[in-house]
Amino acid sequence: MKKEFKIIAYKMPPQENWNSFRDPAQKNPDHINEECYKKVAECGFTHGMGLLEHGAEVAERALDTAERCGLKYYVRDAINWANILHPDYYWYNGENYRKYQRYSSFAGVYIYDEPNANKYGDLAKMVKGYYDFFKGVGEPLVNLLPTYANCVEQLGAESYEKYIDLYAEQVPTDYILFDFYPFRVKDRVEEYLHDEFLYNCAVVARACKKSGKGYRAFIQSSVMDRGKTDLLCSMLDFQIHTHLAHGAEGIVYYYYWGDEEGNGQNGLVDWHGNPTELYEGAKRINREIKSVAEKLLECKWQAVSYIKGERAHFNEIEFARQTEGEACDKFKAEYDLVVGEFDCCGKRAYYLVNYTNPRLGLENEVECLTNGDYDLFINGERKPLNGKTVKLSIGGGALLLPR
Repeated sequence: MKKEFKIIAYKMPPQENWNSFRDPAQKNPDHINEECYKKVAECGFTHGMGLLEHGAEVAERALDTAERCGLKYYVRDAINWANILHPDYYWYNGENYRKYQRYSSFAGVYIYDEPNANKYGDLAKMVKGYYDFFKGVGEPLVNLLPTYANCVEQLGAESYEKYIDLYAEQVPTDYILFDFYPFRVKDRVEEYLHDEFLYNCAVVARACKKSGKGYRAFIQSSVMDRGKTDLLCSMLDFQIHTHLAHGAEGIVYYYYWGDEEGNGQNGLVDWHGNPTELYEGAKRINREIKSVAEKLLECKWQAVSYIKGERAHFNEIEFARQTEGEACDKFKAEYDLVVGEFDCCGKRAYYLVNYTNPRLGLENEVECLTNGDYDLFINGERKPLNGKTVKLSIGGGALLLPR
């Protein structure tokens, strides 16, 4: 079966008064309807996930609406928001889960968010319990912590590498999913990007290569720090291209629907469901990356290289350099460049990322020593490349696929 690149909208249009369990004064109309869900599909999402579904009736309505709008849907119920780690829960809640299975939109159940490594044994039982109960329908969804979590208290491991490796060894999902929100800063210029972003991506990519699991990641698609950090469409672009260079097979937007009025944290739509500028940007980005991502799924990720640019860009940060690949000898760039390397039927494919501050809108002039014929996929277009050396101008990302 051909793999599908998953583009998942976290925090789908919410049910009526969804936050009333925490704040009885918080009121909102019901947004689980075709109009709101069609906007999700029109933005290019393949899957959705609720924030909190209190009751089977809400989950069923979401599944039914998603089915009518051509979306897959992950149920997030008590198993997740109550941190349940008992494999018999699927049978305790079997009446509801058997109802969910009847919908073609059912993508699985979000079973745990950001576990401590000490919980991996019980989490493995939960994952196996899912497979036993659902028998090939959907998948159990687990999301892991980022590098900036506290090693002792949160990770439960002496290092982040160990935290990821233990998961790969012990928990039988066919992917590793993690979250990292690189633009969560209060100063809008001096520190535009967390300095462990590439490191986090590389650790997960290497673990996936070693274990055979797929790489998936959350991206930051909402304003954080109560509106103190602007978020531009170019920042969505930057994150997604970086993950693709590390072999991503799926991304999760955090998040789609805006928070309550007054806290300044909109997603792709505001609290009332009105599309923001980020919605239009995501729509373009999702359209552009789908065909490229599906081509990458046919390749095998090998390594990533960091190419130091000939010119420093404004407020450049010295990242941990990734030099494990061969690309350093094949590429020169005006500004810093990340190059993902893939095996494509015995030939090398490359995914290039303009690794500059996305606030600045810099185009990166790149020289490639390709030694062969390639197809260039950039900005949603395909261009044939011939000859030993070619020059490219890259704003976001680009795929070089051998012919």
